[in-house]
Parts: sequence; C-alpha cells; structure tokens
Amino acid sequence: MQLKKIEKIVLKELKKGVTPSDLQKKAFSAGMNAEGLNTAFHAIIRKNHPILSPLLSKFLNPDTTESTESQTTWDPFGVAVSNKRFEPFSRDDLRQYRTLRTHPWKVRRNLITFGLLAFLGLPLLLFIDSQDVLTLSKDSAGILFLPFMPLIWYIAWIGTLQRRLFKLILCQENNWVFFPKTAQASSLMSFILNNLNRYKKIPKKHYLENRWKAWNEKIPELFTRGNQGQDIYDEIWGDFKMNSGKTYPFYTAIFTYCITSGAGTNKKTRRYNQTIFSVPLNNELSTEFALLPEKKFKFNRKKEIETESEQFNKAFQFKYAGEKTSKEVEIIKTLSPLVQTQLLDMRKQEGDFSIAFEKELIVLSFDGRLIKKMHTSFITKVELKEKDKESLRRRMSSIFEMLNTIVPTLR
Repeated sequence: MQLKKIEKIVLKELKKGVTPSDLQKKAFSAGMNAEGLNTAFHAIIRKNHPILSPLLSKFLNPDTTESTESQTTWDPFGVAVSNKRFEPFSRDDLRQYRTLRTHPWKVRRNLITFGLLAFLGLPLLLFIDSQDVLTLSKDSAGILFLPFMPLIWYIAWIGTLQRRLFKLILCQENNWVFFPKTAQASSLMSFILNNLNRYKKIPKKHYLENRWKAWNEKIPELFTRGNQGQDIYDEIWGDFKMNSGKTYPFYTAIFTYCITSGAGTNKKTRRYNQTIFSVPLNNELSTEFALLPEKKFKFNRKKEIETESEQFNKAFQFKYAGEKTSKEVEIIKTLSPLVQTQLLDMRKQEGDFSIAFEKELIVLSFDGRLIKKMHTSFITKVELKEKDKESLRRRMSSIFEMLNTIVPTLR
C-alpha cells in the first residue's frame, strides 16, 4: 500500500477519535508492518497538525514526552503544576475540535436549523398567546425571546469553545500548562454553557476550587471586587521566550466577578472580566502594597502618600495594610523615579491597570482579556487564525519588555 494512501487512512481514523495505540492494533491485525505505520505517523507530525502532531509525538516518544509533561512550572502559590495533571480536562474540547474540523458544515447546519426554529416558532407563539404577547406587558415580553434561545445558546457555546481551544492549542505549541476551568454560573444559561458535567472528576479538596479565595486573601486590594460570582478561570502557567532568547516564568488567568443591583423586576447583574498576570521577583521586597488607577474627577483630594512626580500622583492611588508611618518610606524607596517612569509608560501603552507588589512576586490586572478582539470564528471557518496567535505574542512580549525593565530596579 502506498505511503500517501496509508497516511490518508491514518489521518481519517485519528480525526474520528481513534487513539494511536488502538490504530496500531488494527493495523497489525490487518497485516501492516510497524515501519509503514510509523512512517505515516511521522509524515503527519511534520505537517504540524495542532492536535494530532503532539498526540503522535507523545505516542512515538513516551519517555521524552512523559518527562516534559511531568515537569513542573512556577506557580504564585508554590503548587506543583504540570501538563499531565490537567490533560484530562481538555479531552472533551479536543474531541469537539476534531469533530468540527472533520465536519465543518455542522456549524452552519446547526445555525440554519436553530435560526429556522426561531423564525418559525415566533409566529406560532403569537398565534397561541397573541393577546398577552402583543400587549408587551412586563410578564409577557420575555416570551418573545423563547424561540431564539437555542440559537443564542449555540452561538455562545461556539464562542466559548473557540476561545478555550485557542488557548489550549497555543499552550500545547509552547509547552505551557493550561487548566480550562470555566467561570461560575451567574444564570441558568451560563450554567448550561459552562458546566455540563465537565468537572465531576475534580476532587472536593482540589486546590483550584478556591483559587479566587486564595488570591483574595493574598492581595485583597486587587481581588475584593463584586458582590457575587467571583472566580478564577482559564489559568495558564509557563515560560515565555523573548526574541532575545531569555525566558521568564509567568502565570496568567481570567478573574471574573458580578455586580448585582436593584431588586425584583429591576434586578440587574453585570459580569466583568479582568486579565491577571503574575511574574516572580529575583529579590524579596521590603514592603507590600498595590497601585490602583486614580479615580477620575477627584479634584483637590488629599492623598495619604505622594511621590515627587505630579503625573504619577494623578495616575495612581496607593493601597496598603498597616500604618502610613511604617509604610510610606519603604513604598517611596521601592517606587524609585525610574520605576515611576516605567509604570507611566506602561499606562500609556496598556491603559489603566492595577499592580500589586508582593514580597516575592508582581501581579498585574488589566480590564478585559489578553486578546481584545479575536479573528478566529468557527462560524465562518473551523480553524485557529495565525493573526490571533501573533497578536497574543506581541502583547505578551510588550508586557514582558516592560516588566523586564521594572523588576531589576525594585528593591
């Protein structure tokens, strides 16, 4: 059998979800020798398939892959984190991605189906309950959205899936660790979207269950926000390699929280997302404090701590625990004029942000996500855009360049 034909058959079976070991057993029982099958495996690896290449590399080189997967990376709380620990939580997403890549028409078919159901269901709803619906009372206005719920659910599910897959495959390519935990549910719809029995296997005492509580106890200035739904999700650990060749350990995740106001029919809940970004320090700082964006329209307000830079005083406000007399000198000593200039430069480039200086690490907090606008859209084409990967790398490089100038000057 020709190599190209073998490769085509192997690729087809792998995309169906057949594991390399099961495929090997089938091939051997059919009389194929190991050399022909391994040659097909290596041909697929050389094509850099985002999911199948790492899978086959792991199968063909179990010792090398096992040592890489078991290798732990830096964590802000000193927990041993490795790819092997979180691999089971990504299997469902990878299976969905393989299915959609093999049958991309399913996305468009489902959209058309849900769209037709919505537009056919609306006239039926008007016919059944026309009097209440047409009056558009507060109790009946929501009924108009019922036929569109499946369509809204599916679009939201596709968007959530492609964001997780983008992070997952990017982490696989860079040997970063990714835990695709979704945010806590703030409504029935988000519960359906985010949970769906995905994490039943997480032990009750799993350390990631209370990750937000751990951060809130460590740095309340950054994490005491919202009145419900606080959570940490989509955590990534790894080493970022700069163009200069230097590598820096980092941790990043999404911090989400909700603010609920009003009561009864006037009750409103809004969810906010922030990207947190943490790096370790070479030397321990003598004091701990946080800088938050200064509130706008606060004219002539007396500040507890002021630096010599008027521009810096207008940009940031100080948050710290303890008495001013015991903190002020150490804080000003840490925030040298050079550090202040670098933080102002970062603000010009990134916009408002918060930063916490802990003894052994720095934590940055930005509004929104690392990639503000994704070009990847499974609705148009089931593939991950290289433009999104490059956009993320540029932003991370920019953050590391600025941190690389700040960290050595801290004392």
